[in-house]
Amino acid sequence: MDSFTDFSLNESDPLTPDQFAQVVDLSADALLFIDLNNRIRAWNRGAEKLFGYARAEALGRSFDLLVPEDLRRSGELDKICSATRKHGVLRNYQTRRRTRDGRILQVSLNRTAIRDAHGEAVGFAVFLRDLSQEERLKRESDRARQLARIGELASQIAHEVRNPLAGIHGALQILRRRLQPAPAEVEVFDDVAAEIGRLDQLVTDLMRFGRPAASTLARVEFSDWLRSWHQRLMREMEEREVVFQLDLEGLAWVQLDPILFDQTLRNLLENSIEAANGPVQVQLQLRVADGLAKVRYHDDGPGIAPPIRDRVFDPFFTTKSRGSGLGLPICQRHLESLGGELRLGDSAVGGEFLLSLPLDSGEPASGPE
Repeated sequence: MDSFTDFSLNESDPLTPDQFAQVVDLSADALLFIDLNNRIRAWNRGAEKLFGYARAEALGRSFDLLVPEDLRRSGELDKICSATRKHGVLRNYQTRRRTRDGRILQVSLNRTAIRDAHGEAVGFAVFLRDLSQEERLKRESDRARQLARIGELASQIAHEVRNPLAGIHGALQILRRRLQPAPAEVEVFDDVAAEIGRLDQLVTDLMRFGRPAASTLARVEFSDWLRSWHQRLMREMEEREVVFQLDLEGLAWVQLDPILFDQTLRNLLENSIEAANGPVQVQLQLRVADGLAKVRYHDDGPGIAPPIRDRVFDPFFTTKSRGSGLGLPICQRHLESLGGELRLGDSAVGGEFLLSLPLDSGEPASGPE
């Protein structure tokens, strides 16, 4: 626990330099002192927690230690130094910085020139605040508003299209019976019916996305449920040349809508099969950690190309010639409605998705303890 040493206060006396240094050291923000050669000369505990470098590791090293490679190449540090020398201070500059383990953080940077008794700059005080959480919350809030607008529009469109589509399909069946078409014409009727079916599926997806069904929850032991789900699909997977491996570790009681979660896994599986365009190996791995049941879904297919990784959960985005682009967004909304998460993994080989659900701490009504 953070604590103060020799910290006794009189009623009106200012803090001693040592006491003030302790206050600075315990700040949650990263506070640094950088000399004129951009070497780190002071490094508080906030900097240790934010960037992962112990004080002994950071002192004496260049500030470049924290600057991502692309910003180094662009000369960002020289621009910051120039602005601070010119104005004496740089406030609320938003940029990116790199941690010891390679993560990139969005930060707010304040930099102030420190001068000696003659007014000459001797270095710079640098204050860094992590904005990653704020940025994430803002993105999630913006996305929620966007999805709400898209969902409302999608629901309206689906409602307007479904009834006429049903009428067209009914009229087609009547014409087919009355006209008694030749074999070549039957093929045309079948093609039209297939396209109507595809449009009907699109309307169904629109309605599911626009007005998600209320979850019907059941408390299940997740490992058992996944084994049962796998058993039900074994014959189908063999016929479609899918080698499916389970790696289930730990007891995990969760609240689950079995139908919707089945749809989620089937959607991921269908994507793997279509992307591989041939035999494919899939692994489903379950681990229990941090109060969550964490599922890693991985296939040995071509994976997801970097240019489209940020768009796979965007509504209506698809790389398929036919498809609504709503499968993954619907799955993601389902996981989020359960307090969980569906996101893209970072595997360099194949496709990877990470699913999580909060553990349910209640006692099971039956089954293993």
